[in-house]
Amino acid sequence: MQCKVYYEKFTQLTTNVKSLSLLIARLIIAYGFYEPAMNKWSDIAAVADWFDSMGLVNFHSIE
Repeated sequence: MQCKVYYEKFTQLTTNVKSLSLLIARLIIAYGFYEPAMNKWSDIAAVADWFDSMGLVNFHSIE
């Protein structure tokens, strides 16, 4: 019976660690995207001009 109790505690602990490791990985990836996103938002007009230079559809001219 003791083995079952230890097993349940072990599985609960490993499940929590797995969730924590996934959270840490997601935060690291989010941090990697943060600076480029802030650079784009700080000069959104340049980003719009870049898309315009590629000849994409101008949605303002669509009636």
